[in-house]
Amino acid sequence: MLFAAIVWPEPGQLVRVLEGAFRDVVGAVMDINRAEKKVLVLLRLFGRPIKTWLTLDQLEQA
Repeated sequence: MLFAAIVWPEPGQLVRVLEGAFRDVVGAVMDINRAEKKVLVLLRLFGRPIKTWLTLDQLEQA
């Protein structure tokens, strides 16, 4: 059986949101929670910083 390795982004790396309310918004990785497989991303919406936790399948490298 083959298993795909999880590719974790690095803090400061730019990522693009793939789905949900923030689709196509680019933000910077702030923190990583490997236990819950979530990434804290800093997005800029309407000129304001928004921090949100997203799962790896909701993100791609920008």
